[in-house]
Parts: sequence; C-alpha cells; structure tokens
Amino acid sequence: MGNVDICINPFTHYLSVDLMLTSHELLLNYWHDERYVFSEIIVCYVDRGALGDRSCARGCDIRALEGYYFVIAAGRDPKYIPYHRIRKIICSGETIWEHRDEP
Repeated sequence: MGNVDICINPFTHYLSVDLMLTSHELLLNYWHDERYVFSEIIVCYVDRGALGDRSCARGCDIRALEGYYFVIAAGRDPKYIPYHRIRKIICSGETIWEHRDEP
C-alpha cells in the first residue's frame, strides 16, 4: 500500500482552486483514494429521536455510499442516511467538512 496519509484534507489537493466539495463528494474521495484510511472518518448527522437529534458513524461502520444516502451497519438491519442530514465530517479529530447553515 506504500505511503498512506491517514487524513489528508482533499480540499488542499486542488491546485489553488477554491472548490467546495459536497459531503457526498468528500466521502467518495476518502472511500476510493488509497492515500486515505476511511476507518478514520466520523460522520455526524441529524438522527431524529436520538439524544440531541444527532448521531455519528465511524468510517468502519459505513457499508456503502449510494447516490442519495450512505448505509450504516446497525445491528441486523442497515440504516440508510440521506446526505442532506450530514452536519459534520471529522478525521483524526479534525473537522474536515461542516454543514453551512443558510444566512
């Protein structure tokens, strides 16, 4: 596998182009690029009914990144979370993406 950077922020790898990735695009980068260790990712999302209406999933619990949602292993049945519910993505303790509230 060679040199692996646990959590390089993909925002810094775009030749000085000010580019804002969506949460889905960012997760896809970490999922497919061998330079990243996806298990180091934590995705925090709106989870109605959970304490504070928020939950977080570790990268090792994410089973798939689909077109409109990601899939989390949750007991016997998987849990399907739409990307628009993501509020924060963390890698090695550093926030690498955060939902921007509309002004």
